[in-house]
Amino acid sequence: MNEYKVLVVYRTKHGSTRRYAGWIADALDADIVNGEENGWEQRLSEYDTIIYGGNLNESGINGIAKFRARTGSHPDQNIVYFAVGSFPPSEDTVVELVNANFPEHLRSQVKLFHFRGRLDFLGLGFWEKFLMRGFQKRLLEREKKQGFRTETDNELLMAFEQEMDWSDKTTIQPLVDYVKAFMTPQQLQKTEQAAAARMAETEKREEQEARDWEEEQKRREALFLERQEKEKEGKLRRLNKKQRAQYEENKARRESMEQAEAEKTGDAEEDFTSEDDYSDFYDEDEKRD
Repeated sequence: MNEYKVLVVYRTKHGSTRRYAGWIADALDADIVNGEENGWEQRLSEYDTIIYGGNLNESGINGIAKFRARTGSHPDQNIVYFAVGSFPPSEDTVVELVNANFPEHLRSQVKLFHFRGRLDFLGLGFWEKFLMRGFQKRLLEREKKQGFRTETDNELLMAFEQEMDWSDKTTIQPLVDYVKAFMTPQQLQKTEQAAAARMAETEKREEQEARDWEEEQKRREALFLERQEKEKEGKLRRLNKKQRAQYEENKARRESMEQAEAEKTGDAEEDFTSEDDYSDFYDEDEKRD
């Protein structure tokens, strides 16, 4: 019984495609490689199926031209594609992606799957934010024209305020089933046994990563609150110093006026100012300080 070998190649921008590539590799007990690395194309003949995935830049699949150039000498191999973007998958979207990324004479042969990833506007670069602001403007203009906002548009607009993650492991099943259909019963059994162990291990790792992420968020929140408290205390200290300085200035001015008045009346040595008059202020000020 020959082993059915699968290779998953991916290119990712912000991590969603890598995440889907990992899920697919686990489900098919496949090898996985970052498409930006060198050398993997020299081993393509070892595999029965090659799966390529890339994130979407508008309608373009990241790195697909380079991938097709590298695999051009293996035209008879089973090649499957997937793309990851922020829009909900649909048959119309798949057709649009195929038309935008493949020449006309190849489109009928292309098997492409579309998955939804995450969108973190605050984590984007300057140019990406610039493009996304234009996209946001178009969404708002469409809402104004239609008089309502669709659920999808609402989700996309929310992503400008907070990270939105639509990643869904269950959506890879059609792709996995498509590849499994090429396997013999013996190959399928062996693949599923190995895949079950890999997926269980991945699930444990993801659970631990989720706990670590939660702890990290708590730590960051605690640091943020601590920083806010220190800034507040610093402002109070600066304010108290300012109040004290103002008090001392007012006190000196009052003493000067009283001294001048005493000199006019011939009683310059009489002290009209008693420290007891301000003891309450000092006591209260020391408490604040």
